[in-house]
Amino acid sequence: MQKILDTKIDDQPPALLRLAFRPFFLLGAAFAVIAVLRWVIILQGWSTWKGSIPVFFWHAHEMIFGFVMAIILGFLLTAVQTWTSQPGIRGKLLGCLVACWCCARAVFWFNPNISWVYYWLPDFLLIISAGFFLARPILAQRQWRNLPFVPVLLIFAFLHSGFSLAFKAEHFTLAREFLMASFWLVVFLISMMGARVIPFFTARRWQSEQYKEPFFLSLLVPCVFLLVLMPDSLLNLAALPNPKSFAFFVLGIALSWRLYAWHHPNNWQEPLLWSLHVSYGAIALGCWILALSDSSSALNAHAVHLIALAGIGGIILAMIARVSLGHTGQPLTLAKAMPVAFALVFIAGLIRFLGPLFNDSASTVFYFLAGVLFSLGFLFYLWHYSALLGRPRKDGRPG
Repeated sequence: MQKILDTKIDDQPPALLRLAFRPFFLLGAAFAVIAVLRWVIILQGWSTWKGSIPVFFWHAHEMIFGFVMAIILGFLLTAVQTWTSQPGIRGKLLGCLVACWCCARAVFWFNPNISWVYYWLPDFLLIISAGFFLARPILAQRQWRNLPFVPVLLIFAFLHSGFSLAFKAEHFTLAREFLMASFWLVVFLISMMGARVIPFFTARRWQSEQYKEPFFLSLLVPCVFLLVLMPDSLLNLAALPNPKSFAFFVLGIALSWRLYAWHHPNNWQEPLLWSLHVSYGAIALGCWILALSDSSSALNAHAVHLIALAGIGGIILAMIARVSLGHTGQPLTLAKAMPVAFALVFIAGLIRFLGPLFNDSASTVFYFLAGVLFSLGFLFYLWHYSALLGRPRKDGRPG
């Protein structure tokens, strides 16, 4: 059970700083909208990019370390309070983490011609500090099952540092490999958290027995992801015959197995469930496509965006919608627009994947449609949840 704090103490910080999901979900969703729309505008040629960092690197870095990282930190720093029954980070300390996130986004957004240190430091401090605040209650309560999330954050800090140093040295191939490794680390984290919460939510909703995953499967998936995370240049030095295609094939089997095991015939009646299952399925489908296509093909490149938009984006939207209700003391009843929002994000991923494959000459049109639909999905979230995130719980409980 979550520890109930003294409400007089909990009333001191503003409502937005009472638990990490509040500011980070709000900022992450807002940033997803404006960053994707800016990227679409640049791709359409309606705006020029004059930054010191090439626009592709800005887009990839900010979607991972700006948008996704905000959601990851909001989720983990909130969940750790439930896991350990220890107070979560709040108030001034949480405000400092939010300030680091905002400083990093401002530097990358405006891209001034300044030392690489200013690009590296805010995100590094953010991730390292969040790792400390995550590890402290886990270690105090000796909850070793939840400890792996801490080294995952440390790896994110390492990959961000590697990208910054590679860019400083103008080693753009290496910088891209650090970004791709960061992307696959996000996919790994999403798959790991999904394997915990999706079967739990499904069993709890339908009052059925929760699926217990075989130990070998829970061990196999992270081991295979280690191979996916390795830079291509390192694998080429090892002279291994197409190892990533094999890894994606194994992941396709493993993630599909999970989906089949989690299935319940009533899932389609509950948007908070079908959204998670469909998005997890998009990740599994993307892995199958990557396994069966040539690594240099357009199909391979577009499959990554299927995973990014329909998979990662879809799961994030579904999770923040559910967590925002649960941790503000609201019943798990969605606004009517939210199932539409889930569908829009998934359709955006399909358009971004299928459109350019069928008509490459009209790619910019499909990029525009996908970006607008994705942004619209998160706008629905902001419309319905912004006020909720900024006000105290009605039941008077902390959080």
